[in-house]
Amino acid sequence: MQIRAWLLAVVIGCGGGNKQAASPEPMSNQAQPSSEPPSNHEAAETDAQRDAREAAEAHARVEALSVELDAMEQKVSIAVDAVIAAQNDGDRAAAAERLKLLQREMAELKQRLADASSEAARHRRNRGDKINKECLDNPLAKGCD
Repeated sequence: MQIRAWLLAVVIGCGGGNKQAASPEPMSNQAQPSSEPPSNHEAAETDAQRDAREAAEAHARVEALSVELDAMEQKVSIAVDAVIAAQNDGDRAAAAERLKLLQREMAELKQRLADASSEAARHRRNRGDKINKECLDNPLAKGCD
């Protein structure tokens, strides 16, 4: 009998009963139920599309950085020629300082290119290889490596 009274006190004290259903104001922080959760196939397809898009973006960054690196190499070559062609110590020192600055920028650009290349390679690896049905059924078939 004491256990029932204790359980009743616990239920009443914890707010047992359905008070939320009787409250007139709607709960704004509750998630609205969706009509249908996405299937695993749809989620995998959207992941594959996202991975393909990210791989394309990473490849575009690598291409852009490669073009920028080519331009930087031309600037460094011009700066080296300027150091060689300098007539006096003042011109030579200014040209050497400009060369050092360009070489520093080129080193940073090469590091960014290496980072972008590794990111593009990571995206290619994450994208995975597509294996056709014939190769899955018979790995020794012609064209299945």
